[in-house]
Amino acid sequence: MPGLVTSSSSFWLIQLALLATAIGVSLFLRKFLRPIGRTQSIRTAGEFAALSAMPYRYAEQAITAMLMRRELVIEQGKFCTGPMGRSTQLSAKVVFPASWADLEKALYLDARHATENLEYAGMLMSRPTQLGLAVLTLFPFAVPMWFGLYYFDAIPDTPRFFIPIIFGSFLTAMATLTMLFTLHRRTQSGVEVWRKAQQKHQRLRRAAPRDQTDFAVALFGTSVLIGGEFEPLHQMRAESSSGDGGGAGDSGCGGGGCGGCGS
Repeated sequence: MPGLVTSSSSFWLIQLALLATAIGVSLFLRKFLRPIGRTQSIRTAGEFAALSAMPYRYAEQAITAMLMRRELVIEQGKFCTGPMGRSTQLSAKVVFPASWADLEKALYLDARHATENLEYAGMLMSRPTQLGLAVLTLFPFAVPMWFGLYYFDAIPDTPRFFIPIIFGSFLTAMATLTMLFTLHRRTQSGVEVWRKAQQKHQRLRRAAPRDQTDFAVALFGTSVLIGGEFEPLHQMRAESSSGDGGGAGDSGCGGGGCGGCGS
């Protein structure tokens, strides 16, 4: 076996070929082992947000809808009760001014309920099924991983192989982790519904009418808000993701970012 690799370039060639093959086989397994599920009619923005299989997307869509209905406003980087009054989606425990994290936490049960409904409908995989599929799609990476480890053990005294072996093993490990953590929960039916919805509503990605802004966010995320009326929401979301928007800050009448004392 050591005679198969006579130089660092030949090691790279074989390692990269094995890695590319492993990625191809893994993607093939993802596609054809994914449960078929059942095709259901999905109409609301909240259902599409849940179908995105991204845990934060439901909150993004719901908060956008509250801003559209003027149940929320953004003042000085905080959410405050809007002129139409508190949304029925938010529990009385939410104290204004509120941060992104406060509202996301308040919407957690709604998001979980919407996700469970799509699970029962056959549009999303259950967590155990997702985990089982993820494990199966990792098996092809055993070959390039074994190849790197074998040569690391077989020719430890050959300096010219050290860096290629370490770097090749690192690339394999990164590809394996990427494939593991990017496996979404949509079934084949869910994938098809999601794909068709995004294709049909591409115009919303470029310029969403005000009354369809929450639907655009459900399909494409808060980046569609850039340059529009609700761009501050995108900025708050980005700050929350980077860890800068988690706290509620000062609160109270007048000094907490909301114009008055109402909640």
